[in-house]
Formats: sequence, C-alpha cells, structure tokens
Amino acid sequence: MDTSTKLTTNNLQSSSFLAPLSSSAGLQDSISSNLSARASSIGKTLIVNSTSDTVNDSDGVTTLREAINTANTDASEDSIIFDSSIFSTGQKITLNLGELDITHSLNIFAPVDFNTGQQLVTISGNNNSRVFEITGGVDVSLSGLIITDGRAANDNGGGIKNSGNLTLSNSIVRNNSAGNVGGGGGGIWSNGATTVSNSSISNNESNGNVFSNGGGIYISNGALTLSNSTVSSNSASDGSDIFNDSGIITVSNSSLSSV
Repeated sequence: MDTSTKLTTNNLQSSSFLAPLSSSAGLQDSISSNLSARASSIGKTLIVNSTSDTVNDSDGVTTLREAINTANTDASEDSIIFDSSIFSTGQKITLNLGELDITHSLNIFAPVDFNTGQQLVTISGNNNSRVFEITGGVDVSLSGLIITDGRAANDNGGGIKNSGNLTLSNSIVRNNSAGNVGGGGGGIWSNGATTVSNSSISNNESNGNVFSNGGGIYISNGALTLSNSTVSSNSASDGSDIFNDSGIITVSNSSLSSV
C-alpha cells in the first residue's frame, strides 16, 4: 500500500414518482456540494490507484480495500477518491477477499463521465460476498459507484448492509442477492438511516426459503429517504422493490415499479 409491514401509500411521508437519474452536470454539482458541505469534518484524502483487491503494504499501490482499512483506523473522517489516470474510463474492482467493512465515518467519491454521466467505478462482489457492510454509529457517503453482484447467503443485504447512517448518491445498485435459508434486502438492507438520491436500484433479488422480502431495499428500522431515483425490476415474495418492516419511508420525485 502507498502510504413486518409492506410499503403502501400509508407508509410514505410523501410520494411523487417522476424523475430518472440526473444529468451529468447535476451529478458533478452534487459531488462538489457534498465535498464542500462536509469539508470541515474531512480528514485525509486517500487515492485508490489500483483495480486489484489485495492488501500489500510494499507493492507501491493503494487498493480500495487498503484505503478503507486505513480510514477505519483514523480518528478523522477520511475521503477516498480514485486516480484519474486509471479511472478516466470504466473500471471494475472485483472483490476476492470478501466484503468491504466500513467501521468508521468515511466518504467515497467515484468519478463519473462528464459527457454521459455514466459511473466509471464498478465494485463487484463476484457473486461470492456482500459488497459493503457499514457498522452502527458511523456516517458514510458513497457517490458515483456501481455496486453489483453482491451475495449475502443466509443473511441480509446483498449489495449493502447498513447499520449506520448511509448517504448513497449518483450510484447504481444492481444484480445483488440475499437469501438461501433467510435474508432480506437484495440490494440494500438497513437498520439505520439511509438516504438515496439520483440513483438506480434494479434487478436485485431477495430469495430466502424462509422469507423473501425487499428485493431492492429492506428497511428493518430507522428511516429511508428516497429522492430523484428509480427502484425497479427487483424481485421478492413480498415488497419486490421496497419492504418496510418498522421504519419511516419518504419518497419524492422517484419511480417504483412495484411494492
């Protein structure tokens, strides 16, 4: 390293299902405003310059896993960005060492294409592990990511399992699954506070044999705020797109294909 209640209109605070993902200009403006708003609490900036999933202090590069591990041990709230010489075009980071555990407040800002607005950094669980797990009591911002092919066998949250305060923006969560014996929230499972904006949650699956709820998003407790986003084509026996157990859900300017 380089040093149980289904989602219905009665559960919603407000609902207006209108907008797709934002334009590329809007994506960049959102990233800039996020950086400015949280600048006072940001510690170190860690730069990922490898698509590998390794931990090696002597190889001269910094992987995403190494950057997260460093941030987890810092007292301050660090930010992770991606080297533009490598991530100026679409790149995939395939997890070979299991899920990425975030145990300290952290911001991850991935680049998007200025012309198309397309996210350039894909993080894949390789259908072997969950992608992200966020512990309780931390504030985490994820922006500009494609989170895909996560799998939580016999557990919740194939793409993201959140017990903290998660802000997901300008991102795509797709093709993740949770289940086997039991599990909910193929895309996202949350027991904390989750804010999703300018994002797409699609083609995720909750496929537990005992229960199968919340193919896209499962809210166990806490709150979900969904804005300017699309949640579609997810699958589960109950609450295909969103399942609300004991939380509060606010939806605005978003599209849901089913609940």
